[in-house]
Amino acid sequence: MKIGDTVTFINWGNIKICDILKDGDKITEIKAKLDLENKDYKKTLKVTWIADTMLGPQIPVKIIEYSHIISKAVIGKEEDWKQFVNYDSMKYLDFIGEPAMKEIRKGDIIQLQRKGYCICDSAYTSKSEYSGVEVPIVLILIPDGSNKSVKLTQTATEENSSTAKLEMTHSSIQINENASASHVDIYKLGEQIKEQGDLVRSLKAADPKGMKTKEAIAVLLNLKKAYQELSANNNNADKLLSSDNGKDLYQIIEEQGKIVRSLKAANPKSDETKAAISKLLDLKKQYKERTGSEYKPTSTISSQEQKQLMTERKSIEELFKQIGEQGNIVRTLKAANPKSEEAKVAIAKLLDLKQKYKEMAGMEYKPKNMLVTPSDNKLKCDIVECKETFARKIAQQGDLVRSLKTKDAKAQETKDAIAELLRLKKQYKDEFGEEYTASTTNVNASVPKEVVESRKDEGKKTKKEEVESKMAMTSVRMMETTKQTKLGLDVKKEENLAEWYSQIIVKADMIEYYDVSGCYILRPWSFAIWEIIKKWFDTEIKKLGVRNCYFPIFVSQNALQREKEHIADFAPEVAWITRAGNSELSEPIAIRPTSETVIYPSYAKWIQSYRDLPLRLNQWCNVVRWEFKHPTPFLRTREFLWQEGHTAFQTKQEAENEVFIILDLYAKVYTDLLAIPVTKGRKSEKEKFAGGDFTTTVEAYVPVNGRGIQGATSHHLGQNFSKMFDISFEDPESGAKTFAWQNSWGMTTRTIGAMIMIHSDNDGLVLPPRVAPIQVIIIPVGITSQMDKQIKQEIFIKAEEIMRILENSRIRVDTDLRDNYSPGWKFNHWELKGVPIRLELGPKDIKKSQVTCVIRYNRQKSVIPIDSLSARCSELLDEIHTNMYANTKRIYDQHQKITTSWSEFKELLDQKCLILAAFCGLPHCEDNIKKDSSNDECGEAGASVMGAKTLCIPLEQPSEKLPMQCIHPKCKEQPEFYALFGRSY
Repeated sequence: MKIGDTVTFINWGNIKICDILKDGDKITEIKAKLDLENKDYKKTLKVTWIADTMLGPQIPVKIIEYSHIISKAVIGKEEDWKQFVNYDSMKYLDFIGEPAMKEIRKGDIIQLQRKGYCICDSAYTSKSEYSGVEVPIVLILIPDGSNKSVKLTQTATEENSSTAKLEMTHSSIQINENASASHVDIYKLGEQIKEQGDLVRSLKAADPKGMKTKEAIAVLLNLKKAYQELSANNNNADKLLSSDNGKDLYQIIEEQGKIVRSLKAANPKSDETKAAISKLLDLKKQYKERTGSEYKPTSTISSQEQKQLMTERKSIEELFKQIGEQGNIVRTLKAANPKSEEAKVAIAKLLDLKQKYKEMAGMEYKPKNMLVTPSDNKLKCDIVECKETFARKIAQQGDLVRSLKTKDAKAQETKDAIAELLRLKKQYKDEFGEEYTASTTNVNASVPKEVVESRKDEGKKTKKEEVESKMAMTSVRMMETTKQTKLGLDVKKEENLAEWYSQIIVKADMIEYYDVSGCYILRPWSFAIWEIIKKWFDTEIKKLGVRNCYFPIFVSQNALQREKEHIADFAPEVAWITRAGNSELSEPIAIRPTSETVIYPSYAKWIQSYRDLPLRLNQWCNVVRWEFKHPTPFLRTREFLWQEGHTAFQTKQEAENEVFIILDLYAKVYTDLLAIPVTKGRKSEKEKFAGGDFTTTVEAYVPVNGRGIQGATSHHLGQNFSKMFDISFEDPESGAKTFAWQNSWGMTTRTIGAMIMIHSDNDGLVLPPRVAPIQVIIIPVGITSQMDKQIKQEIFIKAEEIMRILENSRIRVDTDLRDNYSPGWKFNHWELKGVPIRLELGPKDIKKSQVTCVIRYNRQKSVIPIDSLSARCSELLDEIHTNMYANTKRIYDQHQKITTSWSEFKELLDQKCLILAAFCGLPHCEDNIKKDSSNDECGEAGASVMGAKTLCIPLEQPSEKLPMQCIHPKCKEQPEFYALFGRSY
């Protein structure tokens, strides 16, 4: 920056530098004058700035920036990866921020100008509750995949620098070898040995034979020698807790703990008890200061005692089993002849076994009673608690393994977790002499009554605490022993929409995640929905004379440059291919974000005369737009499926007519197929497709968060592209060269996302019948293991017979005859997948020649005679669609409001409404509306900076007279129409 330069201040405009005042080399003041009329920002220095004013004091900001742990992108086979470890992969950067950053909360994602996106790790606090000192806001910089801030290679100089830094870190731990050992605290010396050991290991990894490594080893040996002289014991740096002082203190803490427990049992609130507790806490504090770790109690019985107990337990278990078998024999003999000699002998043997059990177990035999070892109560408690703790640890590790498998079954993290689980199970078997099973976690059942009583005596509880404790333990045991299928949804739609949506699309078999961010696998269930929509729309456009075709996915750089002004909206999202194998391409090739530049050169060849018009083509394909916003399956993805229609006409009137015909078809996709009401309208000047004269749209409404969602768009391109690509013909009347009038229109898989968000509930998908891949599911019920196979077979045959009847009525139907799942599980499964009608067929239903029918969206249950089933199912499917649409339309109408007041506008926006308001149509006014209607107090994550935007200008305007004032209070322009405003996706 120098005198005479024009500098751009972000969010203000250009200024002219008049003078720069210095005190030596330090700049003290820069004088400048505003040059806001100058709109040339291309070659100016850009300055992001914050005003220094008492009205808005700046706040401290700390940004954490992570870089690559391995500094080289590709490591050769002969190279040692340890040479490329980045020891400085996390940087703390200090900044100052504007006052508004005080409102950022933990978890919020924000964009810092010219820096990138950050997530808040810790919110700003003016005064810490612990220290009273100001606490800065801590942000983590989110990597965007670029290399601008990260060097992918590290020079030898940098490697030496890293080693030097590492040595600097550990340099403070060296001690004076000549110093008297008596002046060095043994515990501090132990910590120094630990740190020096870490340094030695780091240097060995980098250069095991280097001079610096040898020097570090020498220092470590001197430290150990000093420690040996001081403690008269050899030291292992990893086991400092083994010092005699630590052991003595550990025993003192254990004894004091016993005193505390006995005092608590007698009188928990006495002064003596409080003094004993205080002493125990002081002892634990001393232990931590000496050893550097928290005191942890160990099991009061040895491993040898545990094994002995388990041996005794096995004997009792064997005896328990013998009693059960003998009891069965006795019952059989009694049923045949209770007074026979054989029965008497069997009863005598049973009584003898029960007496042995009582002697060994110390308690009476009870059927289905879990077993314990015949030792004193304290020993029983210890073995049970030890086993319970171990089993719970295995159960937790099992949960971790299952969660990792769902994300990536082949990841190294998953393999490590599985290895740890196997290790724990082996250790469990070695310790307790038996294999771990899932039911093992419920070992409390093995505690006899007297043990439970002794536990109670250890610490009295109030009635309330006792009840709460029992409820908590019951809950934990149920969770530990019950088989968790995790079939259903864990969160509610109204409580955590984002998590609910993430779960429902995966658990309902709609999508599978892929290892490229923003790209998803469409599973058969969701793709079948898309095929139904595709089939209906394809049939309708073919009636208009549209034909299908396919154009290449790749776009040359030159072709895309010709259209750069018209595709400005998604130019930053274009994905480029720059390499083929190991070779750089001569020029980058784009993957189509849209197909105008691919299709229109061919149109220019094919259209030579007015007789070649109209030309109407459509293609069903995929496109790629590399979104940098948070990707959401179906709603915002980097690759998505769509149809794009491109048409050319002789006259403007023909082209405009088609725009609205296609718009009506898009509206019918939502109303007639998806049971979703929409508003048809034009996009504002700011929101329309950059390459078109005007854009029409259908807008839907998501009630749960009050956002609008764009359903599909139909653009009138005018002659913009025909002039660019020379799509012309000779006018039949004047003979002059005339450019064609063009349209383009498209609809994406976003339709599926809108359907899920609007209709589905906390039990899963709720599919409108006309797009449901399966409209009716037939589930056999009342089948038991004791049921005669012939009756079971009759139920299955009848189910398939009903399926064929419904198929003949063109109803999409299936049966679920799987014998490894219960009917209840199947009910939940098909409810989760959103099948509109469930038919239940059991033995009683067959006798009565009927089925039980359950409707998914309202849970209504009814009985239908099989004779009239086909006609009734068809009627029900139509009724379901009508009722779903009516319910959604009612909610939509309730949340669409008209206002002329700016304050009411903002209130309605926060009440999750869409708002019809007078609007002048100017882009800068729309910017002001969006900016000034944002609500910093909005509870939804990520929505705090979201204001209202124009969703559309409805084709059907309200009957209310247009006011004289635009809705924004600062706008002085006359309103042109009512526009529909709201937050949107």
